[in-house]
Amino acid sequence: MSQAWQDQIPRWQRLAVWEAERLRSTPPDLAAAVDWMAQAWELAARCDPAWGSLDAAERHWHELAEIQRKLARAART
Repeated sequence: MSQAWQDQIPRWQRLAVWEAERLRSTPPDLAAAVDWMAQAWELAARCDPAWGSLDAAERHWHELAEIQRKLARAART
């Protein structure tokens, strides 16, 4: 595993813990759902100050595309 991937592991672990805690229940109303989304945005912004910028969005899209390609290659083997 490359160093770049290893550096991201703590971030993904924090996100997984947060998601698990938040997804245990469905928000009871629109206000609760919006609050949940605001918390998600805040967490993302704390982990990556550039979150929400066009550059970050493009980087994220490229990362997701690369992950998809790697998963597709792994599934073929």
